[in-house]
Amino acid sequence: MGGATGLWLGGIGRVGARAGLFVLFGMIVWLAHIMGWAMLCLFVFGGEWARARNAGQAVVPAAIRAVINCLPLAPPALLFLLWRSGEAGGASHHFFDLAIKIEGLATVLRDRWFLFDVGSLLIVLLLIYAALRGQIGRIERRAGAAAALVGIAVLALPFMLMGSAYADMRLIPYALIVALIGIAPRETMGRKSLSRIAMAGAGFFVIRIAATTFSLASIDHEWRRELAALDQLPRGSRVFALVGETCVQPWAHRRTAHLPALAIARRAAFSNDQWRMEGAPLMRVELPQAGSFAYDPAQFALSAPCESAPDRRPQAESLARFPRHAFTHVWLIQPHPIARGQLSGMTPLWRDGRSMLLRIDAPSRLPEARPVE
Repeated sequence: MGGATGLWLGGIGRVGARAGLFVLFGMIVWLAHIMGWAMLCLFVFGGEWARARNAGQAVVPAAIRAVINCLPLAPPALLFLLWRSGEAGGASHHFFDLAIKIEGLATVLRDRWFLFDVGSLLIVLLLIYAALRGQIGRIERRAGAAAALVGIAVLALPFMLMGSAYADMRLIPYALIVALIGIAPRETMGRKSLSRIAMAGAGFFVIRIAATTFSLASIDHEWRRELAALDQLPRGSRVFALVGETCVQPWAHRRTAHLPALAIARRAAFSNDQWRMEGAPLMRVELPQAGSFAYDPAQFALSAPCESAPDRRPQAESLARFPRHAFTHVWLIQPHPIARGQLSGMTPLWRDGRSMLLRIDAPSRLPEARPVE
């Protein structure tokens, strides 16, 4: 609504009012999600550049005008630089890694079924390609400029930006969405052809939504089974969780790698699956007695070492080495087979299939876990 109001104010010449609105609007979006603010900046710049070009300005003057018109969105950038400066900056690496970017494109609609998900993506890409060639219409200039800017950002950004992973890959869906909604049909198309296209688009949407709903319902069923363990977990516990994982991730992710974090929200407990990245999360990991077993990726339980993920331990090693004095409970979620004796000194409290919750028989006298402000 704020963006639409801003466009209306610009259209009637209320430039000052629009600038004030976008200062406020940009701050709100930045506080909600920094990636949303970055997308807003790119989209507004693309729209302003295209509008200047439609008015007859050359490429460079149009770009300069777009930059000036985007300045009301700039204040969050100053706060961002202050926030992520010094030690809070985090690491940035994997620049121009085309393999990662291609993987990001291929997994835009990744859910549960490889052929269905990739086939759906191919339909989207073919539609955009046909629009670029003018076979089914054209991509409106403002939408095309915005999508192209996001595409350039995908190529320029690294995979890891200031400690945050997937910085480039997470932008790809936005470029495709803007390109799709920007397709304008050919003027020569009749009402019947337009109706068929609209019905086909609606059918694609309904099929994808139905499949996603079924997939999420299946995941919800699995989560409810696993989260039943929390009914037996005392509030303020210190949980060492292990989630069974493999070196090679299947197309259908199990999505349980950070399920133990719900112990924090539901039982005010400590969970060892929180990220510890400088400047990224607002929550601090406060259990020094646990060392590197206190945070992600300590919750990953592999059947054997992985060359591709040397920081993730095999399950047997984690059970043998984790500091029992730092935790009160062990939560195993779909673990690999457990050898005899690995769970000695623990009392089972709950079990469902291979998953189980155990109490460590001789916990330390550390104070109970409390949320850190």
